[in-house]
Amino acid sequence: MARELPSNDLIRERLGEDHPIPLGWTAIIETYSPGDNFKCPDGSDSVFVRPDTAIDRDQYHSCIGRILMLGASCFKGEKFKYWDVFPEVGDYVKVKKYTGILNTWDNQETGEQVNIQEIEDVLLRVIIPDPSRCSTHKFVGQ
Repeated sequence: MARELPSNDLIRERLGEDHPIPLGWTAIIETYSPGDNFKCPDGSDSVFVRPDTAIDRDQYHSCIGRILMLGASCFKGEKFKYWDVFPEVGDYVKVKKYTGILNTWDNQETGEQVNIQEIEDVLLRVIIPDPSRCSTHKFVGQ
């Protein structure tokens, strides 16, 4: 008999039914990518195209992501007794660069490749409402 593993709608939507399960203090986040092209102020694509090296660099140097799933022990214990707000599934968070384990996950249902990171809960730094507000990821008008 197959055991029932924890899941949620967001991680099933992004990674498919057969997705990784974070254990303990691990969080799985989808890395935020500003996209392949610069944008004009009206939202259309600019004539300037970002180089492939910049797009690849964003994957490995990314510091923003959306929480897809939290391990059962995330934000529990003595080290969090002074925290008053905790990130939840679906929140965009900022993390220290070069943190965690970067993977590319193939969604078997949609055929899409999704970049995810496995990060320890204490390394989630800031909850941000909208990644496009972060100046390091905003390419409008450049």
